[in-house]
Amino acid sequence: TDVELEPKEAILFLHPDNVLTIDVLYGSSEFRVTNNDSTLAEVRHEDGTRKVTVRPKQQGNVRIFVEDLKLESGSRVYCDVSIVGPRYVELTAASNIIEEGKETQFTVNVLDERRRRFSPDQLRWMNINLQIDSDSAYVRERALNVRRVPNSYNLFDVRGELVGEYKIVAVMTDEKDEKMSSSGFELSVYPPLAVFPPSIFAASDCVTVLSVEGGPTSRSRILNKIELLTKISKPNVVEMSRSDDGHFEVTAGAVGEASIVFELRFIDTQKAIASVTVPVTIGVISSVEIAGLANRRVHVGAQLRLVPIVRINSVSASQSSCPLEYIWSTTQTQSLRLYPNIGGYAGDGTEDFQQHNIGVNATALRPGEADVTLKIRVVCKRFCLSKTEYTANARLHIVPVLAIEVPTYVGYPASTSPLLLIPPGSEYQLPSKKDAARLRFSLTSCQSTVRGIEVRENGRIVTSSERGRASVVIEDTTNELEVEMINIVVANVHALIVGQSQKTLFLPVDAESTLRIYLQDQVGREFPKGIQGLKLRYHVGNPKAVSYTHLTLPTIYSV
Repeated sequence: TDVELEPKEAILFLHPDNVLTIDVLYGSSEFRVTNNDSTLAEVRHEDGTRKVTVRPKQQGNVRIFVEDLKLESGSRVYCDVSIVGPRYVELTAASNIIEEGKETQFTVNVLDERRRRFSPDQLRWMNINLQIDSDSAYVRERALNVRRVPNSYNLFDVRGELVGEYKIVAVMTDEKDEKMSSSGFELSVYPPLAVFPPSIFAASDCVTVLSVEGGPTSRSRILNKIELLTKISKPNVVEMSRSDDGHFEVTAGAVGEASIVFELRFIDTQKAIASVTVPVTIGVISSVEIAGLANRRVHVGAQLRLVPIVRINSVSASQSSCPLEYIWSTTQTQSLRLYPNIGGYAGDGTEDFQQHNIGVNATALRPGEADVTLKIRVVCKRFCLSKTEYTANARLHIVPVLAIEVPTYVGYPASTSPLLLIPPGSEYQLPSKKDAARLRFSLTSCQSTVRGIEVRENGRIVTSSERGRASVVIEDTTNELEVEMINIVVANVHALIVGQSQKTLFLPVDAESTLRIYLQDQVGREFPKGIQGLKLRYHVGNPKAVSYTHLTLPTIYSV
């Protein structure tokens, strides 16, 4: 068979370490290899092999001849090699839209003046990187994570780190530090598609509002090219309607299990972008309990938020609007009183709090034990069960506060040794009316070493994951008589209380209401404002109707 060469023609990037290998196919094993211009390239062939290597010296066109010495009919064959420099850089990607935290793959191609592509292995000799075309250094450094695919020279994996619209360019830098760039590739990074709540456990006739979040934002250039589709596996178990504000109202039907699928698709191709499945379980109420009151010990004067936990098939029910009546009561009114709001007072604490007061507040008045009873009555609608009333009981142990009288100023009998609660793994700045530069802070403890607490020069207290206690000594360096001690206890947050939670608020349009958030320890003591390092997650059921402003973490929100 006559000799053939592979490839028959090629372009070769001018670099001293770049080598083109030509395979000699068929024919005998004895060949003569020549070329028409040895000044352009170094051509080598070892006797007895079928490989010809070409190393470029300077730009130009060289023809490599191979002749079979044993075949009488063997004519000379040749491979035309163009030794050229790059002229164009192209950038493409598998997708122009990705979810935050996900990746897509970019491909870089380099072409010569005649738009012929260099083979991917030759890009190893080219200094090529992907960059974000942006004036913001923060965006350039943080928005995307770019890494070259291992064992590849023209493939890059790009992960979206920040939501936004970005223009990506491939930039090639030569030995003279001159740059050649591709056209910008538009990439959209959108927040992950999510549905809240992510699952539904509810009783029949309950209505749960689902909020769909994430997906391309209103600033995304592809927003008008996608649509949100929904599919319910069992319509007899659950019904769903979409409100004008874009939320979904899910009404529980017959007892059973179902799923609701939310899927984002391109309108033209119907290609799916992202999907989320919400599992739904409709069952009967299996039990009712009062949250966080199992043999709890609290101080006299502590105020607690009492909220119910309704379990469906032994799983906590979703936050839903259900045909239920909630009746709270206590018989130990001298020790414990129930109020509809924090700081408020209504009656003597023995009256029932009806449907709008799903949660109530309890104030510990005297030492002793107090029992709290919650009755929940089911109001029959479409589905009526044999059992329509459920009861939960809990007992509080009310104990006096440990207090020791200390000398005070006449007319100002305030305690001079306050107790400061700080959660583990957080920070708190001690407030002071004096210039911090005049103050010296130090720690003292009855233990041999202070564990889990550090006080810095500026009065910032830093706690670790360890539990501990100590006193901070604050001294005025300009007056040795000015000394104060603050007792610190590193304690876990046991309860998070919102002043008007589990209650219906009626707000006129453009009106505001302030929600106070309290953090308490096991015995009902409050943590101070301004603690840093706590992660407080919030969720607005209908962001089109209600917006919030965070005023002071983690204690006040304006709605």
